[in-house]
Amino acid sequence: MEYWEKGGNGKLKYKPVFEFADSKDADIRVKWVENLEAVEGAPSGVAGYASPTVSNGRFVRVDIVLEVGNYKGKAWRQYGDATMLSIAKHEFGHALGLGHSNNRRDIMYPEYELRDNINPLLLSKYGNVLRLAGFAALAVLLYLGISWLHSRKKRKILEEKYLK
Repeated sequence: MEYWEKGGNGKLKYKPVFEFADSKDADIRVKWVENLEAVEGAPSGVAGYASPTVSNGRFVRVDIVLEVGNYKGKAWRQYGDATMLSIAKHEFGHALGLGHSNNRRDIMYPEYELRDNINPLLLSKYGNVLRLAGFAALAVLLYLGISWLHSRKKRKILEEKYLK
């Protein structure tokens, strides 16, 4: 919402004001589902949609449905924060009256790029192990690099001694 309050993609001709309201009184209602294809019967590849209720040519209410993950093969996988933020921004743009854009860099382009995030719970739980593994890998690479330099120096000495 902050994205659109600050001007969003520059296409709005007004400045929206958002405030939280009880669901029955809200102008924009948001619903999250595990999988749009299974729950809402959406076509494959759709990660969210905005469904406006129109009266006299104006939006009086918009229901947004956002998918929080999808199936990769047979396993369901939750979207990362960056992907969810992109999908939500896009659908809020529709709720504010914007259509799709032909510009791939515009948030209103009708396709999203899956952005994976590092799971913060995984990082907090295994952060020390991951840092230790990174340090060990760096130490091995350093050892191999120094060994290679030492072998190269030794080879040059032997070549000069026996091949000249």
